[in-house]
Amino acid sequence: MRAELIDVFLVLPDDFSETIINDTDTTLIYYIDGSDMDAVKAVKVALQEPIGKFRLEIDKTVNFTTMTPYLEYEVPFWENQVLNYAFALIASLLIVGLLMNLTALSIVSEGPLPRMLITPTAKNEIIVSKLIANTLVMIFQVTEIFIMCAIFGLFSLGSLFDLYLVLLLTGFCGICMGLFISAISKTEQVANQLYMMFFIVILMFSGTFIRLESLPLAMQAIILSLPLSHAVPLIVNITLKGLSIDWLHFLSLGLISLAFTIMAYIAFRFKKMEV
Repeated sequence: MRAELIDVFLVLPDDFSETIINDTDTTLIYYIDGSDMDAVKAVKVALQEPIGKFRLEIDKTVNFTTMTPYLEYEVPFWENQVLNYAFALIASLLIVGLLMNLTALSIVSEGPLPRMLITPTAKNEIIVSKLIANTLVMIFQVTEIFIMCAIFGLFSLGSLFDLYLVLLLTGFCGICMGLFISAISKTEQVANQLYMMFFIVILMFSGTFIRLESLPLAMQAIILSLPLSHAVPLIVNITLKGLSIDWLHFLSLGLISLAFTIMAYIAFRFKKMEV
């Protein structure tokens, strides 16, 4: 269940067969993976038909009880369940959106930047300085979001340190994407329009609303090249399943950040700016 190979398992009491033969009270217990509430509803509906057919076959329409004592990996009822089940998508989208917005104008709107290019300052030094400065701001923003969510009922079965690392890398990916937007934009208006376009694309193709396996390979490649397709599973695995960092998704986030940084540098290198 932790590896998502199954969503539900049934538990038959030791005297299950005897209760059917003797026509006494029969109990059927099943445990459901509670990390995905949509899957929980689907599993409950899917179980009704086979259990109903089984009861008709054994002619036992009474004295038959089905029980779901608790959902595996369910958020405790005393915690903020709405926040926790939506946290993976909302937190990653909020962090990426904020950091993209922070850096989307960092190159195109900076007035002294063209005059700096007359000096011996290299363009790669400018990109690195932007990354460092915005990364410091990102660490502060991510820490603030992390603390506020904890105050308002964030629940995590896994390591909070692992979760914090994932949020930081997600924010760094947003910085790199924002730098790329700023590097290819000629005006602030274009940068703002590109930011909105990227934000909508990231949300639509996050892999949260559509199952990745049901899409063509080309569409899967597009989704996997965007940060939320890796950030959301990472956060879900840590907070709701208690797993450690999935290094495949974690390294994929790092590669996406590196790719956008390289593209931002290339775009900025060939960018013509008037002094």
